[in-house]
Amino acid sequence: MDDYLELRFMSDPIAEVGLRDRGLEFEIVPIKFTEIDLEESRRNFGRLGKPIINDLVERYVLLIEENVIMPRTVAHRLKSGQCGFLAGNQRITAIEKLIKAGKLPPDVSMEVYLVTSDDPHGKDVFARSDNSRHGGPPGSEERLAQAIHCTISLGLSLRDAGKAFGVAPSTLSKHVTVEKEEKVLMNEGINTSSVPRGTLFPLARIKEIDLKKKVAHLIVTHAPCADRIKKTCSAVANAGSQEEKLQHIKKLEKSLAAKAKDGQRAKHPGMNRPRRDRVIGKLSSLLDYLETGFNGTAFTSDSQLQLDMQDRKRFIELWDRIQFRMNIIGGTGDA
Repeated sequence: MDDYLELRFMSDPIAEVGLRDRGLEFEIVPIKFTEIDLEESRRNFGRLGKPIINDLVERYVLLIEENVIMPRTVAHRLKSGQCGFLAGNQRITAIEKLIKAGKLPPDVSMEVYLVTSDDPHGKDVFARSDNSRHGGPPGSEERLAQAIHCTISLGLSLRDAGKAFGVAPSTLSKHVTVEKEEKVLMNEGINTSSVPRGTLFPLARIKEIDLKKKVAHLIVTHAPCADRIKKTCSAVANAGSQEEKLQHIKKLEKSLAAKAKDGQRAKHPGMNRPRRDRVIGKLSSLLDYLETGFNGTAFTSDSQLQLDMQDRKRFIELWDRIQFRMNIIGGTGDA
């Protein structure tokens, strides 16, 4: 038909860089649309969730109708002999729509980068990372998820995965650690899906699985802040004996149980005692700091508190005043 649209293609330097980064060899060849396995192409995991973005497809339809030259897509041969696409699903879908509309012939020819390397790993990483470079870029959460998968499941280094998906290696490292901790705990029957990821990160410091499970159970039950868990995990990791490690975990358990009990009291209208809550809260915070504030362990000397002679005098004065007031409150008569 004389009124068919014309498909024109040009080089895609970004795709070429991505292919070379993964060590994938390719050639530029024409293929017919009838050679494409569309279903397999849309299962290439280039995107999480829905593989087709309708708004982007419509944009490509308009560009083709306006005779705009399109960047080549990236394909490879499947075992069936058909072609599957590693990049360009939105463009392929736009061409499919134009064929159905009678604006392109069913066997229209397309110029593609055909990957000739037999490297499933490299092709998988390329398919996942190409969208981070151009087209309809995925959001930060999807890019992070893809980077985590490629690091854990495909063996990419943090540096390479971070570069491929535009994620800082330090950020990726933390999330990979959390992902591994979640899997370890899941295998032990502990579901951490409702727990903030930052709370699980310090668990990596605890190597003993039984101790890790104890702390994880406390996290799931009480949802403590990440700093509290960080202090406890640091203290457990630095402790010299199993008994010391357990003591730190018991302190955490006791503290969280007391906080939960106070929280229940505060919720009861008949037991709303703000002055009681305030003094217990401040004393608990002080005790918590003294027991865990020295790199996750307890302070044992005034030098660790960084007190000079003048500070020490002030410290003793304040402590004496606290004791004096507590003796009066407690009714000991020692005032």
